[in-house]
Amino acid sequence: MTSPGGAPLDLLDPLLYAGDPTPAYTSLRDEAPVYWDPVNQLWGISRFADVMAIERDPARYSSARGSRPLIEMSASMINRDDPRHGQQRRLVSGRFTPRAVRRHSERVREVVAGLVAATAAKGTAEVVREMAAPLPSMVFAELLGFDRSRWPDCLRWSEVTMSSAGFRNDDPRQPPGSPEAIDEFVAAFIGLIEARRRDPRDDLVSA
Repeated sequence: MTSPGGAPLDLLDPLLYAGDPTPAYTSLRDEAPVYWDPVNQLWGISRFADVMAIERDPARYSSARGSRPLIEMSASMINRDDPRHGQQRRLVSGRFTPRAVRRHSERVREVVAGLVAATAAKGTAEVVREMAAPLPSMVFAELLGFDRSRWPDCLRWSEVTMSSAGFRNDDPRQPPGSPEAIDEFVAAFIGLIEARRRDPRDDLVSA
């Protein structure tokens, strides 16, 4: 299985997904449903039944070696097996039940109304930059516990780190400023954790 240029198919190449990955995945399912990616040293599983079989067999397939190859593993619950995965998940899952989401929906409406009002006052807007991108950033920043003054920072950190997702640290294609943005986020998050240890509130970091 190769890319259009003849090189081995790189399943973690962000440019694959920035374009149209459908032809690549069609070929994988038809020709190599269990594909060894030599670039990233991983197996790619592309058929639904196989993916589900792996998901349902935690005794054989583990997340504990990390969710991304060639990248230092974090202590995130995505990189944990049960029972530790379940313990971490239960800490936050209560905030995302249907009842909890409905309870938070009024606050989301307030955020949307504020974005719409700002647009209406100007009479025009760049919809992605001024409405679609800020909304999830503002909502999740508030859920985590960041002060409103940090919302623009949360949006910037999110955009930079998402743009760099999939690039290894030594990849020259990695967007500029990515390591700095990650360092800023980590420092801000550690500061928020320390603040909530002193003064817990109704947010995810306090949980």
